[in-house]
Amino acid sequence: MLKSLLIASTLLGSLAASANTVEMAMDLYSKRGEDTQNAKKAADIYGKLAASETDMLTKGKLMIAQSEATYFLGTKATEKKDKQRIHSAGYETALKAVRLLREVPGEEAITERSRALYFYGSNLGKWGETKFILKVLKIWKEDLKPRMMKLVTLDDSVEDYGVYRIIGRAFIKVPNESSSKGVGYLEKAFEATKVETEDFTVAKNSTTTRYLLWAYQEVEEVDKFCELYDNYEAFTEADRADQDAVNEDLIPETQEEIKAFKSAKDKEIEKMKEYYEEEC
Repeated sequence: MLKSLLIASTLLGSLAASANTVEMAMDLYSKRGEDTQNAKKAADIYGKLAASETDMLTKGKLMIAQSEATYFLGTKATEKKDKQRIHSAGYETALKAVRLLREVPGEEAITERSRALYFYGSNLGKWGETKFILKVLKIWKEDLKPRMMKLVTLDDSVEDYGVYRIIGRAFIKVPNESSSKGVGYLEKAFEATKVETEDFTVAKNSTTTRYLLWAYQEVEEVDKFCELYDNYEAFTEADRADQDAVNEDLIPETQEEIKAFKSAKDKEIEKMKEYYEEEC
């Protein structure tokens, strides 16, 4: 996700003439939890800046920021057609950044290309959730899987080891893939970003914890499921300040996950709660 200090030292340094505009986009995106339209406004600004930018590395960073803001916007859409349209724009922008950054030398370009691949994968994955299974299988085999495996070889640590969230979940969901490998990928993301307190142990990214819970249920790892469920429930009941401290970059997303877990209106979470009551 957007990390204000990192962007301040890179984007702002490269875009001195447009600093106020970049700062405006960053400020808007930081307020995405207050109003979803702030993410759209941020994405629009990043897109306009990217269109006029001539430095390839900076242009790529702006396109990644645009794709990230677009992803958030897509997750808030309620209509299937809107989700498809928004996430399609998100993965297309990220893919353009991937192709652009391939031509840029240096370690920084590799890291940014990795981030572009992540937001390509996250947007494409959300887009795929709205499609029929045969279409999803084709996308996974021809597009998503090979690019995510490429990301693993570049910089798998970007976005809290987010590539393992994507492929871990896919390996369990997609026919003819290995569920045990899927669990292993999710455990890798969890262990690499684990946050331990006196009251709970969770991943830095709340989605990692939720996906791993779901995975343990799918493969019937009852003991691991029960232990992680207890920890995550303790996290959702903790003081707001303690919740926010786990990942200050993803406060709106984390609070949305907590709200969903408590309400159990999401079918996947509802099944988790039922499984916990039966098995734990």
